[in-house]
Amino acid sequence: KADYKVSLVRIADIVYIESEGEYVRMHLCDGSTITTLFRLKNMEAALPSEQFMRVHRSYIVNLRAIRSYVRGRITEYVPIGENYKEAFQNYIDRHFKNL
Repeated sequence: KADYKVSLVRIADIVYIESEGEYVRMHLCDGSTITTLFRLKNMEAALPSEQFMRVHRSYIVNLRAIRSYVRGRITEYVPIGENYKEAFQNYIDRHFKNL
């Protein structure tokens, strides 16, 4: 629910999710965003863990939407938090070890 309407969002269309207090902003692959009253912790529990990973206390990323990461950031928008670096690096090493 957002802006007095219910929007149906395909999981594959979510690029990343950003926390804003009690709200989350979903950034979609078409460049649009949807802001809704929902805690990031609850969103993390609702999403499939094999496709989404918490990489910062304020961000969850769609692992299938990652195109690059450099210097502790995924694309130019999403920082990788110190507490999440090891889990993210393990994912990269496991899935892209032949690169």
